[in-house]
Amino acid sequence: MIAAPLLLLAVMAAPRADMCGVCHSDVRVTFDSSVHAVEGIRCSSCHGGDPTATTVPGAHRGDFRGVPRRRDTPALCAACHADVGRMRPYNLPTDQLALYQTSQHGRLLAKGDERVAVCTDCHGVHDIRRRSDPQARVFPPNIPKTCSACHADAALMAGYGRKADAYGDYAASVHGKALLEKGDR
Repeated sequence: MIAAPLLLLAVMAAPRADMCGVCHSDVRVTFDSSVHAVEGIRCSSCHGGDPTATTVPGAHRGDFRGVPRRRDTPALCAACHADVGRMRPYNLPTDQLALYQTSQHGRLLAKGDERVAVCTDCHGVHDIRRRSDPQARVFPPNIPKTCSACHADAALMAGYGRKADAYGDYAASVHGKALLEKGDR
């Protein structure tokens, strides 16, 4: 019977794989329900640092990046999402960075405009969910509202010479009515 208590002590004494949530508990709660957490992606995958450290200086050493810069976000996400071997088990496309770079958002970001949408604006930061999840920002019926987070911002859109009622225009269109009123994807 001595073996069980010794095993418990060994587990308690071993450093946890991800101590980041101790200080960042609000983020941890959100992240724990994300697809990345479910698939074993850890905080240090995006933020760097030492996830086993028990002090702030220890955690924020080495390759610690903190909050990625907006302009770096697409490449950071692509570090995994453009890897065919990593995405094959999930049957996810690996050309999303290339597609983003040819989009209006991507072209403007390449010119230094950091007001444009990057991956986290559409997919979330710590609360990323599968596209099939009705709570996901990219669940097809949610996409118009996701886009309107920026496209309904009058000040932001004025800077591009665009009106800020893209959602209203889309909702009134035949496509918007089919999706939003009839659930036709």
